[in-house]
Amino acid sequence: MGPLALMAAGFLLSQALSSDMHDVEERNVTATLGEDVYLPCLYTGNPNDTVFTGTWRRSGSQKKLVVHYGMKVRATHGFSLPASIHNLTVRMQVRTVEAEGSYTCEFNTLDGFVMHQVSLTVLVQPEVTIQVMEEIENNTHYQTVSCLAANTKPAPEISWEVNGGAPSEAVFAAQTQSTRHGNGTLDLTSTLRFPTRLNDESAVVCVVEHPTLAEPRRTTALVQTFVAPDVTMETGLMVVPAAVGPGEYGGRGGRRGEMRAMRVVNCTATGGRPQAQIAWILPEGENTLPSETMTTSDDDDDDDDDGTLVSSVMIPEGQHEGGNVTCVVSHPKLTNSATRTFTLPTYYLSSVRLFSVSVNASTREDVAVDIEDSAVESVFVEEGEAGMAFSMEVQGTAPTYRTECTKDGSSLPDGVELVNGVLSFRGPAAVRYTGLYECNASFYKHITSAHLNVTVNPGIRTPVAPSVAVKTWTELDSVIIKCVATDAVPAPNISWSLPPGLTGEMVQKTSLSPNGSVCASSTLSLPTCLSEEHTVSCLVGHQLFEDPERREIVLPACARPNITVQSSTVWHGGLALAKLECRVESVRPRAAISWHMEEKGKDHTDAGGGAVEELQGVEEDLAEGGGEQGVEVLMEVVQLPLVEYQGKSVVCAVRHPSLLEPERRAVQLQATAPPEIHVLLKESHNSSVLRAVCEYSSEAENASLAWLLPGNRTAAAVGVASTSYAMEGSKVTTSAVYEFTLAAHEGSDLTCLIRPTRGPEQRRVVPVPQYYISSMKVMNDTTCERREGIAVCRLALQEHLTYQTILLQVSGNVPGSQITCSRTDGSAVPVVREISPLTGALVFPGAVTSSMAAGQYLCRASFHHHTASVYIQVEVASEEAQHLAFVSICFSSAVAISVLLVIALCVFCKRHSSEKKRRKKRESIATLTSLMHDPRSPELKKAALPGVKSQQYAELVSIVLIEKTNV
Repeated sequence: MGPLALMAAGFLLSQALSSDMHDVEERNVTATLGEDVYLPCLYTGNPNDTVFTGTWRRSGSQKKLVVHYGMKVRATHGFSLPASIHNLTVRMQVRTVEAEGSYTCEFNTLDGFVMHQVSLTVLVQPEVTIQVMEEIENNTHYQTVSCLAANTKPAPEISWEVNGGAPSEAVFAAQTQSTRHGNGTLDLTSTLRFPTRLNDESAVVCVVEHPTLAEPRRTTALVQTFVAPDVTMETGLMVVPAAVGPGEYGGRGGRRGEMRAMRVVNCTATGGRPQAQIAWILPEGENTLPSETMTTSDDDDDDDDDGTLVSSVMIPEGQHEGGNVTCVVSHPKLTNSATRTFTLPTYYLSSVRLFSVSVNASTREDVAVDIEDSAVESVFVEEGEAGMAFSMEVQGTAPTYRTECTKDGSSLPDGVELVNGVLSFRGPAAVRYTGLYECNASFYKHITSAHLNVTVNPGIRTPVAPSVAVKTWTELDSVIIKCVATDAVPAPNISWSLPPGLTGEMVQKTSLSPNGSVCASSTLSLPTCLSEEHTVSCLVGHQLFEDPERREIVLPACARPNITVQSSTVWHGGLALAKLECRVESVRPRAAISWHMEEKGKDHTDAGGGAVEELQGVEEDLAEGGGEQGVEVLMEVVQLPLVEYQGKSVVCAVRHPSLLEPERRAVQLQATAPPEIHVLLKESHNSSVLRAVCEYSSEAENASLAWLLPGNRTAAAVGVASTSYAMEGSKVTTSAVYEFTLAAHEGSDLTCLIRPTRGPEQRRVVPVPQYYISSMKVMNDTTCERREGIAVCRLALQEHLTYQTILLQVSGNVPGSQITCSRTDGSAVPVVREISPLTGALVFPGAVTSSMAAGQYLCRASFHHHTASVYIQVEVASEEAQHLAFVSICFSSAVAISVLLVIALCVFCKRHSSEKKRRKKRESIATLTSLMHDPRSPELKKAALPGVKSQQYAELVSIVLIEKTNV
């Protein structure tokens, strides 16, 4: 019945409470973030009703936001005070989105509680930003306008306007993307993307509609628009200096001989936005690069890139006659590129004419000679007559032309020159002027020419013997000897006499002086450096000499080169290399160095039959000798791996013109000792780790080392391995150290893996022993017992004696151990000294006192994770205590003996008295037995002692007897 009663009481209570609660009125209120909102609440009952309290709170929360107690009103921050207890309408500051929710207004009256519920919805006005971005995709310029409505609630509507209407779907592509935040707001982004060349409007408008906005918010973004340029082409001529020097091109009147005509073609793109691109199609074979200049708009406030672009090309006039020069303008607004073409003009040269003019006057004389076209006109003069000159006149349309005159197909002789279109013969006339002269006028492929045959009749002259001179100098790697015969009539003959085996290059030259004499010269070029001394003779023959005139020149032998060979050892990539340097100091020319192997007295290119590879060559110029006889320094280096070439002989061969045979220098490479490998296990007494060390020492190559652990693991993977290198001279030592605890690999094998740079792989194994410590013993006279598996020993120290020791011995196969002792009470510990690896001593160096030494000690022997312990109970005894103990022992022993004797006597006496008592007892028992039959009459048996029953009395008598018997 108990649970049913509780259910009934709960039901009645709920009915009573529900009878006090009125219906809850609900209202919806909307607010904008950052503004104030009124939460309405009026008491709807009788105005005369008594309202005790009025409160506001958030639904689901017990915290009261506004409380009205009649005369006392209180409101939390953000809420205003209500007008009265019957009008609880309050103004609320909406500062966060989290203010959204349900709020309850409650009136407490005599009739119960009246509640009103207000549902608050918070709207967040969007923050609108707009951004324009540009990108180029597949050579097409695109613009993307992003309109962002940030931190808004609810989601707004974003649309676009272009030129007052919706954008065309054929040009514009719009996309919308939203991102929601945890507080209920969101970001809505709308992007409008379009190719710039298809858009003709300079602005787009983003329209955002939202419940918090009275009117749609319109944001304008300025975008780029493209404008097609106007393309024009113009051309003209420009005269520039000729690049090949004066006299290449000649002009009418002789005033344009150093100038050159260039055709300039300009292509202009005006008003294009963005800037256009200009390319050229030039005639075939023309590689002239265009030069571009850009002129921007004069309006500084206009940011549009709609300036003027000018591109120019310069083509030599007449180089591509009749060819087309095309300008190609590309622009995004042009479906097809705009082209402009200019056709280069064609020219011709019809004829060239020679007119005789005065040498000393710039004006032309009456026509004495008129040579036209290809006709050959002859001019005869006597030797010694005054000079003459001929002017060239070219007919044709070429803007410029080049003039050139030759004599007999070669250059003009001394005294004849072509200057500004005038061929001048400086007088008096000489025999050397005789010959056929051809004067050409050319403009690229157009050529016209005129010919003049000049004959100078020589006069009669007396023979004159020449003056002979010899000059010697050095040029680079050659010595030049020049033999000259001057002022000779007629011309002399020059020849050379060379020793056998010596050859040189000879150049002959003859010239005629203004006085009619002949100057002849012969130049001989020979090597500067000779292996031996030679004598060279110059022979000059003339009709006035019976025998040729001889001039001898002695050429000394070159100094032999100074050769130095050095050997050293270098390391590269873990390999020892024999570095051989062959340094040669020689006079010019530079020596040649080569390397080869020498084995068993025979020359070989190398051990394998091929040439030794030259690894490095270094050349240095030594500033020595500074004059004609300079010094050349050459050093060549070869590096050979010692592991392959040890013990072999390497030869440096030097070739130089001063040497009849190559000079040789041999270097014997040192034979290296075989590598040394050491593997060991280092044990540490004072450390908790062991060190496995693997060392590889070699003079020829390095090696990589690694420790392999059980289970196919590497020590490097465990993370406690280290590698070090040590260099001593030419020997390198590599060490790999693996540190580990004994417990990790006890009883296992560790393997060192050795990989030399070139040699085969090797392995070395080091075993890790299996250790144990069986026990720890006290070697002094003591008594020991085991308690719970631990040995406890007792010993006594003598008071006031110094340097008393307790010897400790460790049993086991460990190589050593660390012995430590401590007091169990935590007081100071005497000195623990190591006597041997397995023996230690607990030393009391001072005078022993009971307070200092007495107590219990725990001594422990450890080797890595192997341990053994022993407890030692130390007592300190004085001499008086020892004497007293001795007396006590003796007195105790005497007392004990006396007691034993007394006990033995007592036993003996007791045995004798016992026999007597036994006989007497039997007699008394017989008497008592008769008494126990109770000879009383039946009447007396029934009579009782006063206060005692008869039966009880009988029992009492027997018990007393028994007790007496026992006593």
